[in-house]
Amino acid sequence: MDLKRGTDAQFEGLLRRFSEELIQYTPEHFKQLYCALRKGKRDGQDALFYEIGSPAYPDQSTAQPSPELHEVACALVRYWEAGGGTFPGLRLTARLDDDGQWTNTLDVLDEAGPSKTS
Repeated sequence: MDLKRGTDAQFEGLLRRFSEELIQYTPEHFKQLYCALRKGKRDGQDALFYEIGSPAYPDQSTAQPSPELHEVACALVRYWEAGGGTFPGLRLTARLDDDGQWTNTLDVLDEAGPSKTS
């Protein structure tokens, strides 16, 4: 998958749903939050691993997503890999702006280092 194409409506929709589920799942007092999503193995099976939290509340982080967030994450990974690529991992950061709107930043986590897209 090439994030530079940027006009992929299905991918954009999955990212929007991922962001919405993340915001819904995290505590209301989180004004900046993140979710790092990686694929790996657990007991010999493919599995997704999460780091969910807020920089302002590091003691309230979790590795357990909501069922809805996990469902969207699985869809994102399947979509990414449908073209034959390997899922490199993603980190979505969301920030609540003064106008009440959320701004998202997406980092692709791969061995070559993260690359950003907004």
